[in-house]
Amino acid sequence: MPAAPPHAVPAARPPLTYADCWNCRGRNSFWLTLHLGYRLGALLALLAYRTGCSPGLVTLLSFLTNAAGVLAVALLDWSPQAEGLLLFLSLQLAYGLDCADGVLARVTHRTSTTGFFLDKTADLASALLIPGILGFAAASSQPAPLPQNLLPLLLWWSIAPRILLTSLIWIKDSLSAAHPRPTPTPAPPSSSQKLRKAAGNLIDDITFRSALALSWATSSYWPFVLTFHSLCFLFALSYATKTIRHLRSRPEA
Repeated sequence: MPAAPPHAVPAARPPLTYADCWNCRGRNSFWLTLHLGYRLGALLALLAYRTGCSPGLVTLLSFLTNAAGVLAVALLDWSPQAEGLLLFLSLQLAYGLDCADGVLARVTHRTSTTGFFLDKTADLASALLIPGILGFAAASSQPAPLPQNLLPLLLWWSIAPRILLTSLIWIKDSLSAAHPRPTPTPAPPSSSQKLRKAAGNLIDDITFRSALALSWATSSYWPFVLTFHSLCFLFALSYATKTIRHLRSRPEA
């Protein structure tokens, strides 16, 4: 009687590397996030994998790091330069973690609709939390270009235009994904595509967070709020107008 064949021993999986994480970056991100944010994100995703963190836990750590950074700046009585440096380091670390959660989910094949929802919810909460807390702190520590009774308007202006522009880009991308062109043809970028690229790079989190920290360190937070968010508002108006024209010109299915 022939001997039973030995049981096959499953091959050991090779250890996860930085290159594996880097290859799972978000390819449709804006330029700075794609080339800088995901560099740190891939490193943090590898660290999270080796320490047994789940993608959801990384999302939570990202939100908590955002909150801790702005709360520290609001509560500490340091020089503007020291607070600006703390703000820069904490916000960039938090954004690296924000990039890392998606990388970790993709590289470990743990993507889910629930994880996507939690990530986007945390992103929105951070987008409201960061300028909201900084605005209250700046009311007493940063020189304001407007009278004190108009500070609530400045606080609102420090949040609304960027959220509006981000939402418009998200809505347009969702519509484009839902109604793709049947036979795409190579063509030079349209004015709408160029505008989206410029607007996206303006509101890219790395740009925004770095500018926040720099404006805080130079005691020019409120002038930055007025200038940056005025640009966001103008981009939003132009982007909305071009998007409506583009959708009206497309044939109905």
